[in-house]
Amino acid sequence: MKKIALLIIIVFVLTFFLFSYERNLGYIYFPNFIQKDTPHNKGMYKVVVKEEEGNYYFYLYKKGNLVLKEMAVVKPCNRPFKGVRKAILKGKEYFRIQIYHNNNLIMGYFELKQ
Repeated sequence: MKKIALLIIIVFVLTFFLFSYERNLGYIYFPNFIQKDTPHNKGMYKVVVKEEEGNYYFYLYKKGNLVLKEMAVVKPCNRPFKGVRKAILKGKEYFRIQIYHNNNLIMGYFELKQ
């Protein structure tokens, strides 16, 4: 009986890890930006991308503390790439982070402070 219970627990744990996605992008330099009407200073932020209930989110941490959780924009893409792409978009209005996962571009947009 204990073996069956242990097997069921292992299956649940593996299912959770196989069907959830989390990727640590490491530390990324951000310019001054505003998100949800809150200004954030330029500097290095630890960025983690997580999938929760079918949606992707960008988590930004500074000194180990969660600073921001922002929903990602997902767009189908057939050109895979490795790593992280960062860009300040034309007009210098947004800072964008892109990664590739499961035939999708996962993008975070952060409004630049003018």
